[in-house]
Amino acid sequence: VTRQIIYIDTQDLQADKAFDTMQKLSKILHFNPPKEEDKTKFERKAWNNYTSFLPFTLFINHKDFSYLKNKIKFIITEEPLSNLKDTKNLFLDKNDPCYENLSINVEQEHYELIKEDEKIKERLKSYFKEFVKVLEERVKFRANNALSEQDILNYFKANSSLALKFKTLLDKELTHIKQTRPDIIASWKYYAEFEEICGGA
Repeated sequence: VTRQIIYIDTQDLQADKAFDTMQKLSKILHFNPPKEEDKTKFERKAWNNYTSFLPFTLFINHKDFSYLKNKIKFIITEEPLSNLKDTKNLFLDKNDPCYENLSINVEQEHYELIKEDEKIKERLKSYFKEFVKVLEERVKFRANNALSEQDILNYFKANSSLALKFKTLLDKELTHIKQTRPDIIASWKYYAEFEEICGGA
C-alpha cells in the first residue's frame, strides 16, 4: 500500500478554482471526477453568515389551520432544494437583507394550496417577517461577538507562556508540511505574525 500525503492550498479551494482542483485530485487519487453540470456547486461559497443557523424546518398542520388535512413541511435553506418549490416570493419582501440568501422550500402540491389560501399565506407572511428579523439579529450578534485573528494574536501577546506552548505543538504538527510545501506555510500571514510574537523561539 502506497501512502501519499497531499496538501491542498486553501486558495485552490476558492470558488474559481475548486472545480479544477477536484478534477486534478480525481486523477491522482482515482475517484470519479466532478461532472461539468455540477460546476456551479463548486463555485458557491460553502460558508456564509447564515450557515450556522440553517437549515431550519417549520411544520404547519390542523392545529394551526383546522381545515388542513395534512401536515405541511417548510425547509428554510440557503439554496433552493431540488424537487421542492421555493416559496420565498410569497412570504418575504425582496428588500429584506437576507432575501437573496434564503430559500423557503415546500412540496409543489402544498405550494399550490398556500398560494390560493389567503389565510395561510398572511399568517406565514407574518411568521417569516419575524423569522427574518430574528435571523438578522442573530447574524449581527455573531458578527459583533466573533473573535478575529487579531484578537487571538493579541491574546498570545499578553500570554507569552501559552504562546510558546502552542508554538511547540505547532512545530511538531507542521514538521511535514514545512518540509514538503513551504510555499503554503509562507502564505500564512497570521502564522508569520504568531512566529514573531514567539520571537523565533
